[in-house]
Amino acid sequence: KEVEKAAHVDLNNADMIDKLDGTFVGVFFPYDDPSRPEFHTRKLLSTSAQDFDLSITSFHGKKYKFLPLIKSYVDNLKFDESDIEFTYIFEFIHEASYVVTKYSPEKYGLYLLAGRNVKTHKELLEKEGVQFIGDKVLLEKSLWSPQF
Repeated sequence: KEVEKAAHVDLNNADMIDKLDGTFVGVFFPYDDPSRPEFHTRKLLSTSAQDFDLSITSFHGKKYKFLPLIKSYVDNLKFDESDIEFTYIFEFIHEASYVVTKYSPEKYGLYLLAGRNVKTHKELLEKEGVQFIGDKVLLEKSLWSPQF
């Protein structure tokens, strides 16, 4: 079956809000259940058993179980039925991330970068209820609000 192309993104009218220095995390719903989101990182580490035990060492020499740590933040997002048609893209900011910029603990969290409807391939836009793109977020009833 041929896959439809994604909707065009007009980069001429795109705004650069902030450059975050963390780990890419994609959140999606393969089971069509908002209480069971899955995620993966840019290096395609996922919630699979073989990846889940990966340990890393932070800039400060502290060891972390990386994927369970990310999962603890994903588990705090509140999804509902309207979210299962979307893939959400976040930047994970934490001492455990392999980054150049060192963030303070109050900055740790998931920062929304984008969302795309997997059925229509349309990008989620601010005018459709997305607020604070680039801010640390918590999903509440499919509307974005800051998580502090």
